[in-house]
Amino acid sequence: MKIFYYTATGNSLDVAKRIGGQLYSIPQLLKENKLEFEDEAIGIICPTYVWSIPELAVEFLDKAKLKTNYFFGIMTYGNMDIGVKNHFVKIAKKNNLDVKYVKSLLMVDTALPLFDIDKQVANLDKKKTEENLAQIVKDVQNRKVEVDIKSPIKGSMSDLLYKMQISMQKSKYKQFEVEDSCIGCKTCSKVCPVGNITMENNRPKYDTKCIGCFSCTNNCPVNAIRVKNERSKARFRNKNVSLKEIIDSNNQN
Repeated sequence: MKIFYYTATGNSLDVAKRIGGQLYSIPQLLKENKLEFEDEAIGIICPTYVWSIPELAVEFLDKAKLKTNYFFGIMTYGNMDIGVKNHFVKIAKKNNLDVKYVKSLLMVDTALPLFDIDKQVANLDKKKTEENLAQIVKDVQNRKVEVDIKSPIKGSMSDLLYKMQISMQKSKYKQFEVEDSCIGCKTCSKVCPVGNITMENNRPKYDTKCIGCFSCTNNCPVNAIRVKNERSKARFRNKNVSLKEIIDSNNQN
């Protein structure tokens, strides 16, 4: 089994590791242009952005040549998933991939302008993440077939929201501000999945390719990167994923 994942703060990588198989980072594969794979089971695991799948995942599905008898997708989310499963199935179908199983998994929401991370972590048990993830792992191991996308209205909403996701990216870099406590360690640059951050005079400089994943600020070792209208200074990285794993997954330098 091969699993292709994209992660910013570790949630999707945690899910990928729990399911098992050979793991491949989507940002790294796009960078290296390695896009042809075959296996008896292939899965895509990614976060939900603006209630749709991220542009990076869409780009991978559009470019990749995947051959399998069991294709599945897991989308992590933190509040509402709307029609993200519909959106995934639609993109897969466009690329001649027959989805056998698709699920969304409620986890910690890292949209810092909308949610307080401390409260998100405190309420994690109420989200039943572990219970639902255990069921997903079992389903995939058993090659269960389940594609529950009965709401075309939600699907249409996610199609529109994906267009919004893309249009919003033109200005997302403007929401970040680097404080004087920055130590110039380059972590933010190394965890950026699209190579949007370079170092200038030992401080991070943001370009215009930002996708709003918040990997830079959530993984900053000294919490020196602020986000406009953030709910708190608390930050998050999945406890089962190391900073090195995120750097290895996303480093575009």
